[in-house]
Amino acid sequence: MPNEVDQWPKVQFDARTDATNATRRSGDNFPPNAPLARLFLAPDGRLDTDQSNTGPASYASYTAQDSDSSVSFSYTFTSRTEITGPSALKLYIQALNFPDADLYVALQKLSPNGEEVKFYHSTQQIEASASFGWLRVSHRELDPTKSTPNRPYHTHRRRQWLRPSDVVEVEVELWPTSTIWEAGETLRVVVKGTVFTNPRHPTQIKGPGHGFGEVRVWFGGGYGSCFVFPRVEI
Repeated sequence: MPNEVDQWPKVQFDARTDATNATRRSGDNFPPNAPLARLFLAPDGRLDTDQSNTGPASYASYTAQDSDSSVSFSYTFTSRTEITGPSALKLYIQALNFPDADLYVALQKLSPNGEEVKFYHSTQQIEASASFGWLRVSHRELDPTKSTPNRPYHTHRRRQWLRPSDVVEVEVELWPTSTIWEAGETLRVVVKGTVFTNPRHPTQIKGPGHGFGEVRVWFGGGYGSCFVFPRVEI
């Protein structure tokens, strides 16, 4: 029978500014139509809108099994910016000591004073970054008919092992998010070989790690490592 449900919007979502504050949006689809933007990994832990500013080929590295070891790249917004929908991180990876690597990625929002703004996690605690992504590098093969720049589709049909001399392109899917960065706030992308959350918490345990030793993230030159995301005009 006809009722008030017929008048509901097709989609409602909250564009978050922090764990307890958000702007309710209505629309006909999710994610909303938005142009894709790219931030390229650059020297000194920067993210840059211009690939030509990334310089010659170079790398940053972390130790896969060390929970305190990571690499990060940051960009400070000069105007209010909303990211709503799925995003992806394209990386060029070299694993020197093991034929595989687990990539754990966090998309973080930093306040002007450099502190991370946390959001609710599946634990119902305020302890999550704006978004997370995971990929085992040997599972990097894509289905080109289903993949898009900000939503890679991995086939998971075979293992593609790495040799120490290999530098391979991978695309890591990040959870869809709807988060607002104000002018002066910083977007930071962090990559490491272990979980970001508490491995002793029963709801946050991941499987055993699958990597060891030095993992290099290449950028600049012919390595177009970048963060691809839908930038909503607000």
